[in-house]
Amino acid sequence: MPNFTVEESTIPAAVGADGWDEYVEMIALRNAVVLEASGTPSAWTAEDLLPSWHNVNMPSRLFVARRDGHIIGRSTYMTDVLSQSAQAFVAVQVLPDERGKGVGSELFERIRELAEQEQRSTLRADTEAPANFSGAVIAPANGFGRMPLADPGVRFALARGFTLAQVERQSTLTLEELNVDVALAAAARKAGSEYRVVLWVGRTPDHLLSDMGALRSKMQTDAPHADLEIDDAPWDEDRVREEDDFSHAAPRRTFTAAAEHIPSGRLVGYNGLWVPDESSAVVDQQDTLVVSEHRGHGLGMLLKLTNIRQLGEVAPGHPSIRTMNAEENWPMIAINEALGFRPVSYSAVWTLKL
Repeated sequence: MPNFTVEESTIPAAVGADGWDEYVEMIALRNAVVLEASGTPSAWTAEDLLPSWHNVNMPSRLFVARRDGHIIGRSTYMTDVLSQSAQAFVAVQVLPDERGKGVGSELFERIRELAEQEQRSTLRADTEAPANFSGAVIAPANGFGRMPLADPGVRFALARGFTLAQVERQSTLTLEELNVDVALAAAARKAGSEYRVVLWVGRTPDHLLSDMGALRSKMQTDAPHADLEIDDAPWDEDRVREEDDFSHAAPRRTFTAAAEHIPSGRLVGYNGLWVPDESSAVVDQQDTLVVSEHRGHGLGMLLKLTNIRQLGEVAPGHPSIRTMNAEENWPMIAINEALGFRPVSYSAVWTLKL
C-alpha cells in the first residue's frame, strides 16, 4: 500500500484566503521542480500565478500528493472553453527525492481518468531540461530541436505513451549587456518612415482594441505549432479586455509596443512584456508578432528594442528578460540571438491520444 494520499485541492479565492498556506506550499513545489528541470529559478510567485487558476476561459483542476501532511507532488488539468477544444493541458510534478515511488503514476492516473470521463481526445503536456544536456536524444517529427532521453520528464512521458510533438527553447537576455540606444537607432533606420511604434503600460487603449484583437488572433494561427492542435477561437474586443483584466489581477504589469503602419493607420505587429513589481525579478517576454504582409522591415527587432527601452524608463532595475520560442521559429530566434538572448533550457511539448 502506498504511504501517501492523492486528493483534489481547492485554490484559494484570494491572497490570504482559506487554503492560502497550502496553495503557497504547492507553488513552492512547482518552482522547486522548475529549478531542478531547467537549471534556472522560476520567475513566477504564488501571487503571480493565482489569477490564472481563476481564469474562467481556461478552467483548471489540481490534485496533490501528500505524505505526513506535506505536499510531495501535484498534477494539473486545464481545458480551453473558448475554442471548445477536445484536448486537455496536463502536468505532473514530483519532488526529486520522491520519484520512483508511484507518486507520479498515481497523480497521472487521476488526470487521465478525468480526461476520459470528459471524453477528451488528447492530453498535452510539457517537460523541461537544462540547455547543457548531453547523451542520447529524442527529436520531434518536424526535426527541429532535441531532448535528452535521460531526463526524468522525458522518461515519464515516453513510458506513458506520449509523442514528442515540438521542442521550444527558453532564452535569457542580460539587460546590462545590451546597448539599447545604439541598437534601436539601427532598427529604426531599417524600418523606415512608414512605421511608428505605439507604447502603453497596462490595459489596452480603447481605440486599439479591435486591432489588438486581430493581432492576437493571428498570433494563434501564425506562430509555429508543428502538428499541435491550436486554439482557433478568434480574439474580439471583449476577449482582449478579459485578458487585460486577468493580467491586471496579478502583481505584474504588461508593457506593450505595437507597430502602426502609418499609411493605413492599422497596427501590424506587437511585443509584450510581463513585468513583476519587484525590480530584482526577471521580466517575462510574451508574444512577438509581425503580420506577414509587413515582414522584412525589421519590425520584430524594432518592437523588442522599443519595449526594452520603455521597460528601462518606466521600471528600471530588472536584471534580465526571458522568452520562449519554438525551435523551428528561426526568424524570431535569429532576432533574439542578435539582441543577446542565450538558451538556458529546452521544453518538450508532448501529446497523448486517448
